[in-house]
Amino acid sequence: MLWHNVNTKLSYKKSKKDRKTRKLFLFFSVFCIHLPKFFEMDIRTRILENSLELFMNRGCKSVTMDDIAAENGISKRTLYEHFSDKSSLLEECLILSERKTKCFLDEFKNETDNFLSRLLVMHDAQTDVMINLRLNFFTELKKFYPSIYDNLVKKMIKFHLDVTHSGIIKGQNQGLFRKDIDVELVSKIIIELGNTMGNEDTFPFKSYGRKKLFKELLINYFRGIATQKGIDIIDEYLNKQQNGL
Repeated sequence: MLWHNVNTKLSYKKSKKDRKTRKLFLFFSVFCIHLPKFFEMDIRTRILENSLELFMNRGCKSVTMDDIAAENGISKRTLYEHFSDKSSLLEECLILSERKTKCFLDEFKNETDNFLSRLLVMHDAQTDVMINLRLNFFTELKKFYPSIYDNLVKKMIKFHLDVTHSGIIKGQNQGLFRKDIDVELVSKIIIELGNTMGNEDTFPFKSYGRKKLFKELLINYFRGIATQKGIDIIDEYLNKQQNGL
């Protein structure tokens, strides 16, 4: 009986050890199967990040697949294994850019709950150089990749319209904007004013700084729909700008 109990315990320990071994074997088997996909995803992300930076800095027309391969330290063959052509790469870069924009907005949401202050701080975080590079990129995209541009613009307008619409309603609840305005119409006007700022035919980049346009077009418009509380925030911002603070 005692021998039987010892055997049972030994058998139990052995089976428990076997189960652990089988689990480890199963884990490493699955890991090894998915390992190539893990590195493939990492390479794709790196290519997209570097390509987006190249496109933004140098424009979508002048950047070639050779440039992108060289920038990422890979062969053109490897690049084409991940992206069938420049257009498909460009489209995925724009999806990445859209995600980055949403993250950028989320960061400022955490800084302040005040919609008007958040808008002004977000604009301050960008330089004229950054804004002009982005505008140049979209000007080229519209000219040389019109179908991609049209799809992108539809998504962007809807996204920014939704953000602006909800922001104005929140601003009204915070006592920053007048209650008698047509929120839907005002939201569309703000989006169109933003588009006007990016119109190089009307406002050539070399002649008009985007910061100045933001002040003369958008800030003055916001001042017109603001309550006294909102106007005080805008005036405080403008005074700081004037005094270089």
